[in-house]
Amino acid sequence: GPCSPRQTTNFMGGIIGRRRPKVENRRVVYLNDQERNSQYKYNGNKIKTSRYTVFSFLPRILYEQFGLRRANLYFLIMAILSVIPIVSPGLNNPVAAFSPLFFVVSVSAIKEAIEDWRRHRMDDVMNAKPATVLINGMWQEIEWQHIEAGNIIQVTKDHQIPSDVMLISTSSAEGDCFLETSNLDGETNLKRKVASSEVLVALKDDDNALSAKLGCIECDPPSANLKDFGGKLTYIDGSAIPLDMDNILLRGCILKNTDWIIGAVIYTGADTRVMQNSLANRTKFSSLEHLVNEGLNLMFVLLAILVIISTILCRIYLNVLEDNPFIFPKDVGEDLNFDTEAWIRFWSFTVLYHNIIPISLYVSMEVVKVMHAYYINSDLEMYDEGTDTPANARTSNLSEELGQIDHIFSDKTGTLTQNVMEFFKCSFNGVSYGTGLSDVAKNQLVLSGKDATDHTQFMPPLPTASANFAFKDTALQRDMTGKKGEFIREGLLNLCICNTVQPDPDKDSFQGIKYGASSPDEACLVEAAKNLGFILEKRTTKHLTVRIDGQKPLVVEILAINEFSSDRKRMSVVVRLPNGHVRMYIKGADSVIKERLVGGQDIIDVTWKHLEEYSSEGLRTLVLAYRDIPESEFGPWFKKYTSARLSLSEKKKKKLEKVAALIEKDLVLLGATAIEDKLQEGAPEAIARLLQGNIKVWVLTGDKMETAINIGYACRIVEKGMTVMIVDGEDPKSVENQLQNANYSIAQDPSKSYCLVIAGESVKFMTLQQELAPLMISICNKCTSVICCRLGPMQKAEIIRTVTMYCPSVRTLAIGDGANDVSMIQAANIGVGISGKEGMQAVMASDYSIAQFRFLARLLLVHGRWSYRRIAIIIIYSFYKNIVRSLFQFWWQIYSGWSAGTINDVWSLAGWNTLFTSVPIILVSCIDQDVSALSSMKMPSLYKHGQANKEFNLKVFTAQVLYAIFTSAVCFFSPAIMWGVNDILNPAGKSYGFWDLGFYTFALAVFVCNFRIYFETTFFHWSIHASIILSILSYILVMVVYHVPSITIAVGEPEQMDIIYEIFDTWNFWLCLIFANMLSLLPLYCWNMYNRFWNPHTHQIVQELEQQGKVPDTTSQSFSRQMDEEKLRPGPPLTAYYMNDVNRKTGDLGKGHRMLGFAFSQTAGQLKWLDKLATKLKERRKKKKFAHDSAPFVEESSSGTDVTMSTSSTDSEDEDYSWEDNKGKEREQDLESSSSSSQGVDQISLDDDDVENI
Repeated sequence: GPCSPRQTTNFMGGIIGRRRPKVENRRVVYLNDQERNSQYKYNGNKIKTSRYTVFSFLPRILYEQFGLRRANLYFLIMAILSVIPIVSPGLNNPVAAFSPLFFVVSVSAIKEAIEDWRRHRMDDVMNAKPATVLINGMWQEIEWQHIEAGNIIQVTKDHQIPSDVMLISTSSAEGDCFLETSNLDGETNLKRKVASSEVLVALKDDDNALSAKLGCIECDPPSANLKDFGGKLTYIDGSAIPLDMDNILLRGCILKNTDWIIGAVIYTGADTRVMQNSLANRTKFSSLEHLVNEGLNLMFVLLAILVIISTILCRIYLNVLEDNPFIFPKDVGEDLNFDTEAWIRFWSFTVLYHNIIPISLYVSMEVVKVMHAYYINSDLEMYDEGTDTPANARTSNLSEELGQIDHIFSDKTGTLTQNVMEFFKCSFNGVSYGTGLSDVAKNQLVLSGKDATDHTQFMPPLPTASANFAFKDTALQRDMTGKKGEFIREGLLNLCICNTVQPDPDKDSFQGIKYGASSPDEACLVEAAKNLGFILEKRTTKHLTVRIDGQKPLVVEILAINEFSSDRKRMSVVVRLPNGHVRMYIKGADSVIKERLVGGQDIIDVTWKHLEEYSSEGLRTLVLAYRDIPESEFGPWFKKYTSARLSLSEKKKKKLEKVAALIEKDLVLLGATAIEDKLQEGAPEAIARLLQGNIKVWVLTGDKMETAINIGYACRIVEKGMTVMIVDGEDPKSVENQLQNANYSIAQDPSKSYCLVIAGESVKFMTLQQELAPLMISICNKCTSVICCRLGPMQKAEIIRTVTMYCPSVRTLAIGDGANDVSMIQAANIGVGISGKEGMQAVMASDYSIAQFRFLARLLLVHGRWSYRRIAIIIIYSFYKNIVRSLFQFWWQIYSGWSAGTINDVWSLAGWNTLFTSVPIILVSCIDQDVSALSSMKMPSLYKHGQANKEFNLKVFTAQVLYAIFTSAVCFFSPAIMWGVNDILNPAGKSYGFWDLGFYTFALAVFVCNFRIYFETTFFHWSIHASIILSILSYILVMVVYHVPSITIAVGEPEQMDIIYEIFDTWNFWLCLIFANMLSLLPLYCWNMYNRFWNPHTHQIVQELEQQGKVPDTTSQSFSRQMDEEKLRPGPPLTAYYMNDVNRKTGDLGKGHRMLGFAFSQTAGQLKWLDKLATKLKERRKKKKFAHDSAPFVEESSSGTDVTMSTSSTDSEDEDYSWEDNKGKEREQDLESSSSSSQGVDQISLDDDDVENI
């Protein structure tokens, strides 16, 4: 029948008795007929955002831990092999074998369980909300989760819509209602919905009529589309009524300004649009994680090498001893198969060496990343008081990726700008009105050295306007009277009529009316008309009332609304005026309105000249026009319009657009408007810092090229003196020629800074698989910044995918605030959403969210940089300590005849990665700061270290592996050689055995690996000292308990009794301990001293500047002027960072009254035993000292310009940045004030490659 849904089924599924889930081609819902609806088995209204149930938790966790994490599967196999006696005769203790793996998996499982428990609680609260449903002619209250498709429900004012429903009737006689969709997309502007007039007449709000079997709704299947809906309501008698998105209320919206509504449920639970949009984003992994996987592969290779070498030597050793009757008596040797024995030993060696792969690495990284996410969430410097919005790390997996970003792709509107619109200028009848200066205009005047004072702010407001109305040109109201003002009056009437704004009474608003609009632009224009005397007073579905100052209200009949879309770039409203004439008011982009104007109008050229002026000031422009439509034309057109509205096809939107285009022609130009989207506070300074951090900034916007370029100048994406190259060809050949010319210009003078500007028409020839894509990427990589304008949402994502396709090593970050930015946010390595005025869809799709663009600089330069360094430290250390300990087994095979026997007891091995070495490195990786947060912001060039991946790469990893092998050899052979040379006896008068040697070597390793922490951190907090001491004491305590005879016999080997007491009672152990620590750590110390004295990195130089309290702010405007007058004088030696007990409290950490993400003050350590060495090295450093008065520091800027950097040790301004006065907040304010007073950008940076200039 007409209401039977078409479905696809699986033939084989029916044969074997399993039905696959049905795929809906269309949905059919019978109203008040649950018996017929039950055959389709639609989802209930119960939602489930949790991942696990009581029964599925264990199997899913096991799959995720062992099926998706191969390292855990590897350790599981090793644990199983280790309890097989023939494979692991010395380690076959199940408890010791499985306890480390059990601990690691349990931590991850508990973390997942807690997070999912919270999801369950949120689901339960949502599902238990009360709803009013019509059951058997009576309104009854039930829980949301019991609502079914086909129910008739009632929702009252300020309550949420529980499911997707068709609007039947409302408390309004017009059948309309208003919704706040903040729970859906974050927008607080009210959306108007209206019941179909046919439904309203047929059903009204009669309970008896509503409780009958009314018919069925046939509509689209469930989808994530929030904008479109197609369907029809078919009555019992067969008549049909079309339905569209205006008749649908979506789950999660809040009913406003309407007492009640009644609706029919169409989609429930997981089928609702909001739940269809809640699908998980793609899983993202950081670049460092990929490098860790490569490191693991290398460790597997090393493991294989060790196992193969051991097996080969074992087989050779067996051959040598085969004929030795004392080893293998004749009757025994004949029964042995040495090949089989060697094969068994192969697996024994695998078990013996398997801990060379760090089992604790993943869980340690998870703990550290969670703490990094907590720091971001708790950082008050990224808290926006105006909106009460903190920063939010929506994922904890990508914190280190924030420290390696190469490219930033930014939206403009709402991201670089506030999305707070102000009516600034307008043009009517060829005359431009408005005298204010926009932010862009002010920046242009500043860059040209002119006065940028906006005198408009001192002018009184217009007589009809509110005090905060920015437009103050009295000439507009003066010219409004008489025939000359006809264009002005019609233009302002256009602003009142051509919109979908809903006026609401509000005694606190100007003129007692508050406007609810779907976009800030519309609200701004209607507010402007109100302030100029044209007040939109009332709107219904059919009529609109405008009160003109000094006149009686004007009531017009609304005949048709042709809505705005990104494709049309215009909106028109057809109305019938009080005199009976039909008129269409239209507004839109200049490019689409101009081609539809009637020719011969005198004001066209001068109006377009005004539009160019407005665009050059960074203003958003719209063109206003109208047309009187004769009845002979309107009648046939309106029939086509009605037919298109009743269309049920998915091409309904296209049909409406085609019909609208038929009448949007022969327009009479009225004028143009220009509104300012003000720049976000601190956005220019943030971009300046990011550019100095060697991060390329791309702006992807839908604005016109002139507007985009001028916003670029205002935000310092385009700097004074930078060469701007434009690509705006309309065909592949012209685009290629422009790209070739740009490439040639760069090749001629590569030292200059360039900005590439690309138009939307040209972009489509240069993305993804297009032939020009490689050339575009090559040119963009040579430019400091790129601006792409006239882009659609998908083009933004395509640009990012193109960059990552041709530059796989590039780390990308996309930042935006609207639904049109979601695609690019998901396409980038990291997506950042701004919780702005365009909704929360960008935030919901992002990895991190912030309230202001300026916080992005701190997120990357401080949190990102610290996180990268900390994660790199824990990765390297985890591999290092496991190699040190695992190789003991390999060295022991030399003495044991490659017997695959162990030298360490199982309990020591089990505690290595849990108690004895893990806590200090986790603590260091949580709180370490090589330089302070303020220094990171003042010296953005520090960020280059992470971009170059200098903390963790193949070279560093290989060096650490070799160093770990050296440390392991020292710890093992020190006691072995000492015993062999001196034939030392234990206190009992017996020779030391292999258990003694195992305890010796393991104890040395515990001390050495813990003491190495001091060489990994520059943040010597008391907690780090305590963690190292406690880790060592925990080992001693465990061993003391373990070597108690009764315990040793119960869980260990009898030969191990009292070993710790005997060894600790000998002087040679303590001598060996000192020797092994000194010899093991000496290479690391020498390497660090070499780097600090003769080859210092940028952060080491900044550490010394912090000691002096002379860290210059290289982003401030006063810095370059200061450099022209002063020199950077030499300070204390670099070793002062190590030698002196300096209190280096940062601006963040010195705030005792505020709980920031950084819980500890930063204090340098005291290594006074290095003082003598430092004194000797001072003399050698004379040739490497900082440049004195006659030798200023010269550094190549990121823009390719050489800038001299110098400072005076007596400069009073620098004293504000002293690190020893404990005035952190004042220093932060000084930094902000110096940034906000900036007039230009001085590209000054410190780079590791240019340290020789110091």
